[in-house]
Amino acid sequence: MAIATSGTLEKSRAVLEATKVPYQKMVYINGDHVKNKKPDPELFLLAAERIGIEPASCVVIEDTPNGVQAAKAAGAKCIAVTNSISAANLYEADLVCDSLEDIKLDMIRELIDSN
Repeated sequence: MAIATSGTLEKSRAVLEATKVPYQKMVYINGDHVKNKKPDPELFLLAAERIGIEPASCVVIEDTPNGVQAAKAAGAKCIAVTNSISAANLYEADLVCDSLEDIKLDMIRELIDSN
């Protein structure tokens, strides 16, 4: 598992620590690690490289059109969550959900197996 956020190191760490996400136990890529921001795929390509998985075997969970575009440009599957953006604006994703709670492990497996 990896966390790949275009947020800066300072901002993203603050959010991850406040929400008690154990990012230290994962591959953690932030905006300070890359030259190009989303919709460029650099962030997701670096995360896939660091976890040692081909992007085609990765599923990215995103909540913005730029993030969805970056995931797809990296060659990954993408699940979009409608946090603050409508489903109509996230149409490029392979799957759109209204909540993170709607995402089930079987859904992720099906997306990976659909390659």
